[in-house]
Amino acid sequence: SSWSDTAACDILKCLGNLLSHQTAMPELEFYVSPCWEEADRRAFAEALRTNRALKALAITADIIEYAPCGALIQCAVEGQAISKFRLQAAVCTRTPSWAELPLDRLVAGALRNRVLTDVCIEVDRHGDEHVEEMFSAVRGAATRNVLFRQVALISKHSACPAVQSAVAAMTEHGFRGALLALL
Repeated sequence: SSWSDTAACDILKCLGNLLSHQTAMPELEFYVSPCWEEADRRAFAEALRTNRALKALAITADIIEYAPCGALIQCAVEGQAISKFRLQAAVCTRTPSWAELPLDRLVAGALRNRVLTDVCIEVDRHGDEHVEEMFSAVRGAATRNVLFRQVALISKHSACPAVQSAVAAMTEHGFRGALLALL
């Protein structure tokens, strides 16, 4: 391994450590190095996922494998504060670990996400239906969140109680309250 590979791994570890300690870093843009060890990538993805200050995440790579790609997208979907996510890669390759892609967890996370509103995923030559489903779930979550915010804004400025009740019932808590009120 060359000096630059070692430096890239050290930088990843330091950045992951900073993020895991809730460092106030509202935006992060980085290049995915192919030399990163699997354990380092997982620790870094977990630090991204749990950091509450990170609002925008941009990832660039020449070649990205399915499993790290899935882990990074998963941290954006399950992130507690990330509202803007960008992924650009020239090639998404299939590796022996591609089956580890957390597709079910990722789609479920996308359905629960209420923060993500701006998504741009540009990966050439992916074409695999599992990866397409993953990208579609993330894009769908962002679109739903944008539409929900627009409807909530309309409701906020509406004097009509029926509109306000309908929008309030669109949240999980509001739906339960509306259902209990009917019973």
